[in-house]
Amino acid sequence: MTRRVLPFVYGLFFVSGATALIYEVVWARMLTQIFGNTTHAIATVLSAFMGGLALGSYVLGRLADTRRNAFLIYGLLEAGVGVYGLAIPTLFALTQQAYSRLYGLTETSFTVFSLALFLLCFAVILVPTALMGATLPMLSRFSVTQFASLGRRVGDLYAINTLGAVLGCALSGFYLIPELGLRGSVRLAAVLNLSVATLVVAAVMWLRGHRTVAEDPGEAPPVSAAAAPSYLDVALLAAFGLSGAAAMVYENAWTRALTLVIGMSTYSFTIMLTTFLVGLGVGSLLYARWWGTRDVGVAGFGLLQLLIALSALATIPLFERLPFLFLRLHTGFGDSFGQFLSIQVALSAIVMILPTLLLGTTFPVVARIYTQNLYRIGTSIGTAYASNTLGAIVGAFLGGFVLIPVLGVQNSIGLAVVVSAATGVVLVALDARVRRARRLAAAGAMFVIAVVAVLSFRTWDKRVMTSGVTIY
Repeated sequence: MTRRVLPFVYGLFFVSGATALIYEVVWARMLTQIFGNTTHAIATVLSAFMGGLALGSYVLGRLADTRRNAFLIYGLLEAGVGVYGLAIPTLFALTQQAYSRLYGLTETSFTVFSLALFLLCFAVILVPTALMGATLPMLSRFSVTQFASLGRRVGDLYAINTLGAVLGCALSGFYLIPELGLRGSVRLAAVLNLSVATLVVAAVMWLRGHRTVAEDPGEAPPVSAAAAPSYLDVALLAAFGLSGAAAMVYENAWTRALTLVIGMSTYSFTIMLTTFLVGLGVGSLLYARWWGTRDVGVAGFGLLQLLIALSALATIPLFERLPFLFLRLHTGFGDSFGQFLSIQVALSAIVMILPTLLLGTTFPVVARIYTQNLYRIGTSIGTAYASNTLGAIVGAFLGGFVLIPVLGVQNSIGLAVVVSAATGVVLVALDARVRRARRLAAAGAMFVIAVVAVLSFRTWDKRVMTSGVTIY
């Protein structure tokens, strides 16, 4: 029965992904009015958003393994997001009213005032994002009925939700906020969440009496045969966290470098974020379709990290050629607004699409490796998702506030490449299923190649990178 309702479930989760990005974009705009600073507002939203996702997936994901009605709980989570989404503008307004009182208490230190305001806004956003974070492990529990299909189903869910986020990002940046305003956009997202919840309740009533994954978890290999050694579990989660951190450094660095070529506006930022998300979603979908039923193992994930490192490495020499490519495309296709946006999309895709396709495969791959029994799928998916998200939080902070200001964009990409390559090397070396000599030789060679390649690239020509071609 679960297979028959999967298209319906995927459709709901697509809408859920769209609403999540609408909230993220709108909340950042609302917090700008409170902080008076775009950087602080975005940092608050990103920290609370990713922190809530990690908390919800880790804590509430365990709930999926102890309840028989995971699909209904998913509907309740969506209802909670919708209700809280409607309340957020009011809560932000109350926060703004507390602004002067808070400043009076902390006027001796602007740092203390900023931190207190950050924590207050963080707490407001944390609740709905924690509810969002629990939706993936909950739907994984409902959707996966056979162990062999775990990689495919989880990959599909992650891809569908991410592609929904693409739509939400594009809609909010190009249409909703200009046409409906901030409050109108939030109301629309909340109505969509509540509609999803209503449809879930109706579907649960229709499905009543039929078996679901909670009643028939399907076939799973014996734990003694399938379970990886505990040190491999820890290594896998740590590697997935490092993968998330490196991904955010890549995104930060690529965005900074691309703004030198295509400009920094609401439209260009939306295009860059949308391109990044498209790569993640399509990558997960391709993995689910082609390799979702295969057990790639820890060494396979290590090789994937090495491929990510090499694809990200290839972007370094590419950036210096983008200004010339921009001028050529602009000359050949004209200068209307639509054509200008098309050029921005093309250049963003040239840089990001291959690395993000590979990054998109990482979650379903890790989910397939780390989950040893369907009776604990919620816990496993939630833990893996939380480790990656926590790594992303660290990467976002380090990339934006430490690495790029201190090392510069090019060296930050190079450092992230080394981290990805080193992660891959360690995983390949640890997997006992591969012959020791072969894995050490292959991993060592790949790592040396990556490091030598990073060191061999010459520094970008500042005259080219700062030529401001988008202005002309």
